[in-house]
Amino acid sequence: MKDTTVATRDQLRRRFLAVDATRRIRMVSGMFSAAKVLASAGLRSSSEGVAPPHVVFMRIYRTDFDPDELGAIAEHIKATWTGSTESRRAR
Repeated sequence: MKDTTVATRDQLRRRFLAVDATRRIRMVSGMFSAAKVLASAGLRSSSEGVAPPHVVFMRIYRTDFDPDELGAIAEHIKATWTGSTESRRAR
């Protein structure tokens, strides 16, 4: 769903491209981090207070892959996620 007019989209694009490349990367990384936090906000696990990564993945990327790919990636995430705070910090 797009609710931005073409004129507004074009203006935002021009302004974004006028920003230094390093700054753009920081901006996009910050936006992605914020999107992950927002996506997981409604997916809290009662045991840890955070949603497991495969659930967050499904919420964010459910329309970007076909069902078989989505399931395979989610299964890989489940199989490799240890759930410990230390393993998440090391990455």
